[in-house]
Amino acid sequence: MDEKMRILKMVEEKKITADEAAELLTGIEGSIEKSHKPLKWLRIKVWENEDGKPIDPGSKPKVNVNLPLSLARKLTKFIPADKADNMEINLGGEKKVQFKDLDIDELMETLDKCGPMTLVEVEEEDTKVIITLE
Repeated sequence: MDEKMRILKMVEEKKITADEAAELLTGIEGSIEKSHKPLKWLRIKVWENEDGKPIDPGSKPKVNVNLPLSLARKLTKFIPADKADNMEINLGGEKKVQFKDLDIDELMETLDKCGPMTLVEVEEEDTKVIITLE
């Protein structure tokens, strides 16, 4: 059981108060935030075999994009307002988000708190895609 669940279980068992739990949870989140360096890169790698053979794990990616997050933040400011009004991000199925409704700074701050992670990993027989934040 992770630390957050243990704290919630202690509240449920009335071993600590809700205020004490909130203080403990804040302490845990603070230590998690300080446990990694700020994110600097969005990395996108794509491997593809046109002959249908499986991907060799040691092979060089066909596409290798390393985008500094500071540049990604700035690039969004260059999207004309009239274009941003019509841009949608498809989240799968019927779920869509209007680009104009996104707070990019808040999104980046939230991702930064989470630390390095793999955002997307897709692997099929002859194709592999990995998108990470580092």
